[in-house]
Amino acid sequence: MVLYTNDAKPKKIYINEEQLEVLNEDVYVSGLKRKKAKLSYNKRQNANSTRNIGNYNSNDMLNTGKMDQDNSDTFIVPLKGGVNSYNITSIKGTEVMHYFKNKFSNKTTNINIEVNGEKSEYELMMEDSEFREFINTFVSKVSRVVNHVSKELASSDKNFNGFKGVSIYPVPSSSNFNDNMASILENYNIGISGLPCRKIDTRLFEKDLSNLQKDQDFINKNKEYFNGRYFQKGEDNKSHLDVMNDTIRKFKNVTAAQDQELINNYNMWVNKVIISYRNKVSPQKLAQNYNNLVQARNAIRTKLGKGRWDNAFSKIKYAKGPSVDERTANIQNIVASVMGKTYVTNNKIDIVEISPLNFQIKNFTDDVRMGLQNFFKAQDGIEEELAKIEGTVFVIFDDNVSGGATLSDICYQAKKLGIKYIIPITFGQMRTKYSLGTMKINAPDKWNF
Repeated sequence: MVLYTNDAKPKKIYINEEQLEVLNEDVYVSGLKRKKAKLSYNKRQNANSTRNIGNYNSNDMLNTGKMDQDNSDTFIVPLKGGVNSYNITSIKGTEVMHYFKNKFSNKTTNINIEVNGEKSEYELMMEDSEFREFINTFVSKVSRVVNHVSKELASSDKNFNGFKGVSIYPVPSSSNFNDNMASILENYNIGISGLPCRKIDTRLFEKDLSNLQKDQDFINKNKEYFNGRYFQKGEDNKSHLDVMNDTIRKFKNVTAAQDQELINNYNMWVNKVIISYRNKVSPQKLAQNYNNLVQARNAIRTKLGKGRWDNAFSKIKYAKGPSVDERTANIQNIVASVMGKTYVTNNKIDIVEISPLNFQIKNFTDDVRMGLQNFFKAQDGIEEELAKIEGTVFVIFDDNVSGGATLSDICYQAKKLGIKYIIPITFGQMRTKYSLGTMKINAPDKWNF
């Protein structure tokens, strides 16, 4: 792939396939100088024009197709429960969004670029002026969506008298991007659609697996698909519904709140084994403590299923004493002298504390995510936040949308709280996920909502 800088004397920039994967999302590199490269989003004169690399004449730095022409939505992503989500930029994928996210955290990304036959590593960053213009455009587009929905409500509901304000709710995320963007909207001097905007505490909803269940209504609407074969190839004849049942069983069993006692008991025996080893107690006593650790492990593994043990927990390694591997090997040799080598072979455990891994909805394939509900729950003691939302439009802001499962579930939870006017808005679109490693999964032609 060849890109051109927009310098006075343009240079050809050759991007290899690896870098193409990073920069194939309507982004170009410009202004190479002192090992720094500016990142610019693709700008077009209109929605139908081809890419104009280096064009600084367009006012719209984030081409959004339909919205730019008629002030309606960029494009609608239908969600479960009859709610529509509005995606307001043409950003696709994760890499480009990370450049925007890095702007808040003052981080940069390094990229290898070949310029005039010479390869060099450049620090890729977004210019302040570019970012400010993006924010102005972003706020304008959020306002357009709110205006669009207001008009629809006014035409369909005679009792609708408009919104008294905008409540912006940032979806909980591992990064602070959603929260930062909500703060920008809250503090924007002219408001959203001329309405005052207030950020709602992101802790209004929290991820919680204890009530995870199948969305039977959605499954019934897509019954043929969920009863169909899961993998495109191979001898595994599991259906999508079979995989979903397995997922519920695996992820519903161990939660930090419900099973903390089991985890605490496991970690207690880890430390008793370590203390026994350090204090050089009798091999019999060490073996007894190790056996108690095995029983504690088995109690958790019984709930999880054996296959989930290594993937459900992070291991808390610390530096005191010998390394974990060395310590574990020494302890197991002592235990084997008492219990026998076969016992140790069948019950190998790293002698290290564990903690539950954070639940990641994004690790599921899209079909599993869409077939489940109750990823989130409303927190207790949120009456003050609900009072702020009363009479306003509840804008749920998330950095991206794929199948729409996360937004669907938050909308579902919001409706249960009695929130009436809900508008999900997303910053970019993720690639759909219908593969597990190299294994391809049969994807739906179209969801029936």
